[in-house]
Amino acid sequence: MFFEFIELQRKNQVNPLRRSEKVQVFYKVKGPERILLTSYVTHFAGMAPGEYTNKGRTVRLSPEGKVNLVAENSLAGAALPITQGVGNLMRLTQCSLAQAIHAAGRNHARLFGLKDRGELVPGMRADLIFFTIDDFVVQI
Repeated sequence: MFFEFIELQRKNQVNPLRRSEKVQVFYKVKGPERILLTSYVTHFAGMAPGEYTNKGRTVRLSPEGKVNLVAENSLAGAALPITQGVGNLMRLTQCSLAQAIHAAGRNHARLFGLKDRGELVPGMRADLIFFTIDDFVVQI
């Protein structure tokens, strides 16, 4: 089901309303305990929108964080940091901050059987990040 969802996202990238509805349905069907929030193509994260050369190909980074191959006019990925994913998940699904943070961390640890991390409890490994959130925007 996950790959079907990704395919739907790819096909509907020009229609954010339809994509947001699919995120909402996916979240309701899977539930907060079975959602994994990830980020990729991080070497573009934080860069200004514009054209760049990556592995000999010209890519265009949009203000929304989409990375397109210029010659092929196709989606090459995204440059959204995980913090923006947390805010987007909350905004699109109305989930709590805790549920969004779990989707970015704890749920991954559980999936991979990492019993020594994923939650803030005595005796477990943890990386702590101080952040603020305002109107679904996370600032570290």
